[in-house]
Amino acid sequence: ASYYDALNRLTSLGIISRSSDGLFKPNDHLTREQFAKMIVVSAGMEETASALRGYSEFPDIPVNSWSVGYINAAVSKHYITGGLDGKFHPNDGLTYAQICTMLVRALGYTSNIDVPGEWPLNYISKANQLGLTKGMSFAKDDIVPRWAAVVMLNKMLDTEINTASAAGTPTFIDSTGSFNKVIILENPLTDNSLVGNQVWTSRGIYTNTKNISLELGKIYYIETKDGNITRASESTVAVKKLAVTQVTGYRISYIDESGMGASMELPKNVTYYYKGSMIDYGSIPNILVKNSSIVFTYNEDGT
Repeated sequence: ASYYDALNRLTSLGIISRSSDGLFKPNDHLTREQFAKMIVVSAGMEETASALRGYSEFPDIPVNSWSVGYINAAVSKHYITGGLDGKFHPNDGLTYAQICTMLVRALGYTSNIDVPGEWPLNYISKANQLGLTKGMSFAKDDIVPRWAAVVMLNKMLDTEINTASAAGTPTFIDSTGSFNKVIILENPLTDNSLVGNQVWTSRGIYTNTKNISLELGKIYYIETKDGNITRASESTVAVKKLAVTQVTGYRISYIDESGMGASMELPKNVTYYYKGSMIDYGSIPNILVKNSSIVFTYNEDGT
């Protein structure tokens, strides 16, 4: 399905919970309270939502409702608001205008300067400008099916936020601090200093207590707690795995995963890791030997 990768990623990160019957029901409508939870979890605000339980700002949200904390958290961040009648309407279907508004606000575009014009066309236009609505063809009052909400939310995770910071412009998922982007560098099979379910990543050593499949050389977004990996989502960026057959300085002969042999000059302008640590280019000839393995991660543009 066109939404498969997005659904798999959001499920792996805990943004979407598996239903009791195991079905996704892509064409069912998404409710306002369901999406409030999804965007709050995306923002890494689960603890905030838990702390905001026990009271309700809306007469149609019981204080013991499963969604009350998520709704309160989403409202506190101005991702979503109630209706003109003072109610939240939790079970109403989420409209295209509403989901565009929530996603654009979550990215930090909240003022009339950021999003000029009249609602909702201004937010729909901004969502389109940011690339969130690519492939969508809904009218503003259309109820958004679950598959479309998954695709749009997944796009938002990789969209740069609106920030005046001089330190650069992070994507939404990088800005939350809840999910860290790492490369899996070593496991106990490749480094005997690691024990049990430990893995060495580009951000340090963590324990894979959930036995999540983590492939060497690949990029993942991980959630950690007390040094343990609790959730992980694999990046869709491809990798190239090589088995070295000969080394002469920086030139190697190798066999790739298809069994084809070739040779190459190791590129300078990439970052190399060995046994969990970043290494400089000059040390490579002293490290590589016959039967070494190299995993290259492709750039987003496929190079």
